[in-house]
Amino acid sequence: MDVRVELVPVELTLPLRQRVLRPGHPLQDVVLPGELDPAAAHVAALTGDGRVVGTAVLLPEPFTARPDRSDTWRLRGLAVPEDLRGRGVGGRVL
Repeated sequence: MDVRVELVPVELTLPLRQRVLRPGHPLQDVVLPGELDPAAAHVAALTGDGRVVGTAVLLPEPFTARPDRSDTWRLRGLAVPEDLRGRGVGGRVL
């Protein structure tokens, strides 16, 4: 599938994550702890017309096994609509 992957504002990622990861929950339930931190990175796969078809969030998070490391990140909230899975969208987001 032809998509472009970009860093986007958090608000652009929430509707897809709600639909895929938290169906039936209010939009505010989709916001993950720490993702409003300015260092968090929100990634979206976008179609040519700007539709979000994949998303993930990268959060700075200490690696408990290595407390001396402050440069570790955690990937969360990876979402791709069911009808587009298996077409490489999630891989592009990663």
